[in-house]
Amino acid sequence: NLLEHQTKINAETTLAQNKEATRMKRIQEEEAAALDKEQAAAAASLKARQDEILRMLSDRHNQDALSYKKQLEEQKHFEILAENCGDMISLHKGTNGIFRYCSPSCAALLGYNSDELKGHSFQEFIHPDHAEEVQKELEGFVRTSLQSVVRKVQHGQDVTVPGQDNTLRPQLFRLCRRDGTNVWVERTVKVMLSKIVSSLQHDNVEGSSPSSSPKPEDEYEMELLYVTRDVSQRVAMEETQRRTERMQATATTAAQVKRDFLAFIGHECRNPLNALFNITDFLADTSLDDQQRQYLTTIKQCSSDMLRILNDLLDLSKIEAGKIDIDITPFQMRGLVNEALRTMHAEAVKKGLWLKSAFDANVPDWIMCDPSRIRQILLNLIGNAIKFTERGGVCVSVDVQDTIDDICFLHTRVTDTGIGIEESAVAKLFSMYGQATASDFRKYGGTGIGLRLCSLLVQQSMGGTIGIESTKGEGTTLWFTLPLSIKTPADKPSIAHPGLSTGTT
Repeated sequence: NLLEHQTKINAETTLAQNKEATRMKRIQEEEAAALDKEQAAAAASLKARQDEILRMLSDRHNQDALSYKKQLEEQKHFEILAENCGDMISLHKGTNGIFRYCSPSCAALLGYNSDELKGHSFQEFIHPDHAEEVQKELEGFVRTSLQSVVRKVQHGQDVTVPGQDNTLRPQLFRLCRRDGTNVWVERTVKVMLSKIVSSLQHDNVEGSSPSSSPKPEDEYEMELLYVTRDVSQRVAMEETQRRTERMQATATTAAQVKRDFLAFIGHECRNPLNALFNITDFLADTSLDDQQRQYLTTIKQCSSDMLRILNDLLDLSKIEAGKIDIDITPFQMRGLVNEALRTMHAEAVKKGLWLKSAFDANVPDWIMCDPSRIRQILLNLIGNAIKFTERGGVCVSVDVQDTIDDICFLHTRVTDTGIGIEESAVAKLFSMYGQATASDFRKYGGTGIGLRLCSLLVQQSMGGTIGIESTKGEGTTLWFTLPLSIKTPADKPSIAHPGLSTGTT
């Protein structure tokens, strides 16, 4: 029984052990299956991650390739533009101005080709008078531009939007050329932002705080674009304009001083001249012998000449200032010419000269203009003709050159048989104080003001033309043409202009 019992126990023990072994084997198989499943899942996850990384790397490679291709295309376009641009375009590393690239136009501007400029700084060519100021402005601009870009990147703002932060206003200075000459240029500077922005974004990715201080300027890879233009002609034109404006201001001031002086002299001289006229009139009423009366006549004639010169000077000043008054009124040209001839009759008789007038049949009876100014012109021209005529006489002729509607172009000629004028001296007769020759001035006198006054009255004040025709030794013709309104019979005044006559001399 004991043996059977022991055998039974052993059989039960063996059965239990077999069950436990089976259970443990099942557990091991389950654990192995789970492990295999986890390993398969991990392997699948790793493969998926590897595939994702490979895809990201491929995309990044493609992006870099496209970006590089785009940069190459942009660089090619830039070089094409730079090589065909008249301005000198150059790229520089930092504010020291070291040349990285320079367009071919540098040869025309500086006298060096692109290869010769490599390793040199732009600042080397700036004229010493401008170098310090130009460099100081450039460094200040770069510093401000960099701070603006750093601030925008740190705050997530777009720095690719065109603006003024990265472009320096045009700088004007001189460059020293290879041949030793100087050239005025205007330079515009632009900060190339791409590398700076990439560096800042990389710093942010590495964990720098947006509020952290930026790196020093010299730690950024900074590239500057210069566009330099030759403005020598513009500077020369501006200098010429400034010089002209200064000369005009000086001339205006001088003209004003001259007008003020003439006005003062006119006022101060007329009073004693009027007193002299009164005294000569009083003396003429007293008992005088022939010699004394001749002296008195000479004094009165000289006083009249002085007053006429003074009036001419004042009128000349008014015309140049644009303040001359033209009093338009109806008058008869025939009477005006004959009255002027009668005024000059005594002077002509002294020299044994004759005075004549001739009128074309088409000359209107009444015309509109300022008779006092036309009389002033006639007296100057007739007096000038008498002065330079020794034998013969003077003829004043009037004819109508043309008629348009109610405007007639009245052509008046004052012809003498005097000494005539050389062709080379004609041009200066209508200039201020113009005289044909110095010998004529010594012999005949005169101030040279009368013809200048006539020229200004005819051309500036009345819109006409004036000229001269002369042959040396044969005589001279001074002429002027004026556009004058014709007065119709219904518009005629009831009486003629005071002091004028329609007779002939």
